[in-house]
Amino acid sequence: MSWYLSGMTVDLPRQQPLLICLKQSSLEEDIFRFLTTLRPDNNNKAFFVLEEDTPKEVRKRVDQDKGKVNIIHRAKGANHGFYNLCYSILLEQVSEYTAVLSKKPNTRRNSHCLKLLKNYRGYIKDRTTAKTSQLRDEVVEKIDKAVKEATPDYNIIGYALYDKLLKIFAGSDIESKVSELVMKVRSLINKTFKGRVIAQLLKKPYIVPFTALQGGCKMRAVQVRRTGTLGMFAKCLIADQRQSVGISSGHVALKGNDIQLEISKENVLVGKCIWPETSARDANFKDISVILLNTDIADTIQYRMPQFDVKLRTDDLIVLHLRKVFKFGAKTNRTLGYLKSKNLLRLRETEAMCIKPEEGERQFSEEGDSGSVVFTQKGRDLIAIGIVFGGNLKLIQTQDTEEENSSDFKEGDCIAIDLKDAIRYFESSGEGTIFLEKF
Repeated sequence: MSWYLSGMTVDLPRQQPLLICLKQSSLEEDIFRFLTTLRPDNNNKAFFVLEEDTPKEVRKRVDQDKGKVNIIHRAKGANHGFYNLCYSILLEQVSEYTAVLSKKPNTRRNSHCLKLLKNYRGYIKDRTTAKTSQLRDEVVEKIDKAVKEATPDYNIIGYALYDKLLKIFAGSDIESKVSELVMKVRSLINKTFKGRVIAQLLKKPYIVPFTALQGGCKMRAVQVRRTGTLGMFAKCLIADQRQSVGISSGHVALKGNDIQLEISKENVLVGKCIWPETSARDANFKDISVILLNTDIADTIQYRMPQFDVKLRTDDLIVLHLRKVFKFGAKTNRTLGYLKSKNLLRLRETEAMCIKPEEGERQFSEEGDSGSVVFTQKGRDLIAIGIVFGGNLKLIQTQDTEEENSSDFKEGDCIAIDLKDAIRYFESSGEGTIFLEKF
């Protein structure tokens, strides 16, 4: 049989069944796209594992291949025993294909295929280790308390928790106290975390906000002269009345700012920002900007994807590790990426996430995209995961951190803030209650 990979056919030495798992994430969608020309003969069958949220176009394609494939419906989630078995078989077969291709001539085509296969092996192995546990929750609780206690003295921005490494992010002004910071945190967490603890210094501004004047679906806070993206519309219950609001990043607009949207290349006054209170841009990690829309503007809202309902995420971020995501921004419009959430990331006591651009994309977002809502599709729903804050962390490389930084926080990545936590923080202020509807 042959395996079709990104427009290139790789001949295999022996006939064997091929098991393909299809779910709503970048790995399975890519594999399906690469295998769309697969034509098993009578001695080969392709087994497709379909979930309830498998896209219609995928189901349609599989139905067209009746007689050539065996179909297994509803594996009951990615952690189901049968699904794990599927992935173990898939990993074994990808390894076999890699071994076969490694023995062929070192052509440009073969090198490209080997690179893709290596990436797929990494994705499959990576997702099997992304699991939550009670022990992890206990460790996180202890670390949170330690970081909160040490922040005033050491300007701690946040931390990233790996399997055997705790990386503390702190401002570069405490460079002379790095060793002291590590010892302080280690003493506070005591024996709860037995891995390595290091300090990672950050330059100011610690995250560069996307607030440049740009074209596209742009919003502008008049008084502070900041621009960004109006991420989405929602309803907000204020004084027992449901009113239309817009949502953006907390550093784009402040309470009392008049808000303009660029409509037909003209800046049109659409409403006033009612949240957040603070004017300290660096402290707005946990905030969203909430814009109360004028009634005449609210009546003209047109949704990009009205066929979908929008919901906040209910899954733990670690379960969404490597999930394919997308956003619409004022500068870069629609871009695709995937969520890197296997390791916990918190900034200024707020849960955050790193988003990697999809292969072929230069970066997930650029200046002017601040406030874009990060979505993933699940069946007929759009799950709102985060809100774009800005570019990547500005790391200061040292001998201790250079090797540890080799696989994360690369150029082109995006930092987004957990939208669920940001909305919860707004609602705790008593200003109103937000209801997501459409995008």
